Amino acid sequence: MEYLLRNREKQAGDFTLEQLAILQTSDVMNQLNSWPSVTNYKEITTLEDYVQVMKVDTPNQCCWGDSLETRLIANMASVNIAVYSDNVENNCSELNLREFIEVDASFPTIYLLYTNMCTHYKAMIPNEQKVPKMSLLHKEIVDQLVFELKGLKFDDLKKLYNNVSQSLIERNGMVADFNVLLTALMCCNTNSLFLGSKEQSQGALFYIGPYICKNAVQIIDSFDVLLEAQEYARKYPSSAED
Repeated sequence: MEYLLRNREKQAGDFTLEQLAILQTSDVMNQLNSWPSVTNYKEITTLEDYVQVMKVDTPNQCCWGDSLETRLIANMASVNIAVYSDNVENNCSELNLREFIEVDASFPTIYLLYTNMCTHYKAMIPNEQKVPKMSLLHKEIVDQLVFELKGLKFDDLKKLYNNVSQSLIERNGMVADFNVLLTALMCCNTNSLFLGSKEQSQGALFYIGPYICKNAVQIIDSFDVLLEAQEYARKYPSSAED
């Protein structure tokens, strides 16, 4: 909690840490109201009030942490934290990414399990092949997209789907066939096509011809390369007998 007071202005996405604390005050107040033994608390209106309440560690009188406290741990420990929850609504054991706090892409990631039933932030060791990660940027984009789509009427959604679907079909014709390994080895653009007929070969020839005969580079644009080549030749002269 002292870290929170010292870093209240630190950005955490679109909000500061202090703003996140104020946003959580209603949940904290609900927790306090649920404890019959807690009767002498006051309304939380400032960050100092929030910290004072969250410092209490007496059983049946304390409040559990949530997203803000998880973010504080990530910042203090220099780790990223992925929180997963089970899909209770669909009555299955599939885990969904509830929150991904990315402090720095180079930091290690720890995984926690959160369920509404009985498990709150329990450490787990996931199967890396089955547990996906979502960067903070991607999550913000997805959340914004969902927000925008919720404001559309059903007919508007149908029009949007039809337009996007048709555009994707047409866009596929603009994607060149390529091989990942070949592109990596040659370090250039590649287009792997099967030229099994005269028409296919002619089409490739008519494309390659103009492509390799583009206008020559202006001499003024080559001065840097020529100068570097000249300096290299002077520094490492030829040692051949002839």
